[in-house]
Amino acid sequence: MEDDWKMPVMGTDLADLKSVALLAGRAEDVDHTLGAALEALAEVVEYDLAAVLVLDGDHLRVRCSRGPLNSVRVSRHAIDLNTAPALRAALNSGKPRIFLESDHDQAGGGEGDPYHGVVTLPDGHACLVAPLIAGGRALGVMTFDRAVCQRYDEATVALVTVYAQLVAMALALALRNADLERLVRLRKAAAEALAPPPVPVVPPPLQTLEQAERAAIAAALGATGGKVYGDDGAAAALGIPPSTLQHRMRKLGLTKPRTAKP
Repeated sequence: MEDDWKMPVMGTDLADLKSVALLAGRAEDVDHTLGAALEALAEVVEYDLAAVLVLDGDHLRVRCSRGPLNSVRVSRHAIDLNTAPALRAALNSGKPRIFLESDHDQAGGGEGDPYHGVVTLPDGHACLVAPLIAGGRALGVMTFDRAVCQRYDEATVALVTVYAQLVAMALALALRNADLERLVRLRKAAAEALAPPPVPVVPPPLQTLEQAERAAIAAALGATGGKVYGDDGAAAALGIPPSTLQHRMRKLGLTKPRTAKP
């Protein structure tokens, strides 16, 4: 099938490569990061469907997908690696793989397209799988599909190889951050569960006016050595006339504190 597909200009490639590198440096949110990366990749790799599938045991599960052929069915898709030896081989080798018409032809012994039964694509359509490897650990794959019978060329494969390394880095950082946040939440919940119940603070009993007055006069007398009169006497400290202070002292049964003899 003829097609007018062409490689994008290299200057654009480099600009978008930088944008994906910045995404890898931030990696704050897994799905946002992956979605933004796939959208940036659309400027350099033409696709009708692009997806990031994350490794989950013996399955690859779609974590993020973009493109005209994207759908809810695609977003829920999972691939059993036990029935996809070519995908497993790509993961094990860490190298991108172009799927050929023979790979798509299940009647001829091929394993079919990664989205067989989910998306209708012709046998021999442009199909590229790039493993996501970070720190020697296989995290998943990126897939690119076009509904045209023309292979992705070697220049595109080389670009995708570099992008896959950056996306793998972003995915690894985002997953690590998510794990750390989950660990912090678990530790906080455990600490709250083990913490003793708070001890209720019992406020001191309220004083009556008479008790408060007695305490204030006693404190003033104690501070002035029992002196009532004068600028440095208890009456001046309390701001009342000395006669009033003496009257209240008699009323409350207070006496002057005795001062020690020299």
